[in-house]
Amino acid sequence: MLERGSGTATDLTDYTLSSIEIHIPAGSLNGSVTLASVSDSLHEKNETVILDIIQADNATEATPQQQIVTIIDDDLAPIVSLSVDRVTIHETATAGTDAAIVTATLSTLSGLPVTVNLAATGVAVRTKDYTVSGMTIFIPGGSLSGGILVSSIADVLNEEDETIIISISDIVEGRMGTPTSQTISITDDDPLPSLTLSVGTMTIAESGGSTTVTATLDALSGRNVTVILK
Repeated sequence: MLERGSGTATDLTDYTLSSIEIHIPAGSLNGSVTLASVSDSLHEKNETVILDIIQADNATEATPQQQIVTIIDDDLAPIVSLSVDRVTIHETATAGTDAAIVTATLSTLSGLPVTVNLAATGVAVRTKDYTVSGMTIFIPGGSLSGGILVSSIADVLNEEDETIIISISDIVEGRMGTPTSQTISITDDDPLPSLTLSVGTMTIAESGGSTTVTATLDALSGRNVTVILK
């Protein structure tokens, strides 16, 4: 009689055994049962079936008492693609109150966890203009997707809208699909600064006199300001 040992494969899910008893007829030297793998579509590690003799009738047990059969997985790792729920987020009065979700999605379920490592580029500066909840997306085995949160950071500078580009840098237990990157725009909400004009002195001498004419903003700006005089 056979016993299924402590292998990593699961009976009926990963394999079948035609019987747990091997019968050797009188006058014969051997008998057998059939161990057959069960096909699935999950990318997973190779799995083992361990069979042990737990009882022998009318024979004494010798070695080996155990055999290990390895089931070789033939399923490709899932393809990973990147998406975003919003392509525009707003700079708001309170930091982090507007955000987009960047999601990594698998083409099919996997029996293994998938790790998606990310890179951030673009005009916007991380920790100054925006924050991300993480630069790695972890998708557990048996799940199809995972995501991170990209949140805007408020400031008081009037500036151009800025872009964030989140891209896949590498994948563990997955294959690169398309798209591999997503672009998010941060729209500025700060008003233009007010401008005033002043001079160093209200009167200058006709011969060799001069004064400084100064344009002054009431607040710092993230843009270059050009003042044209007439």
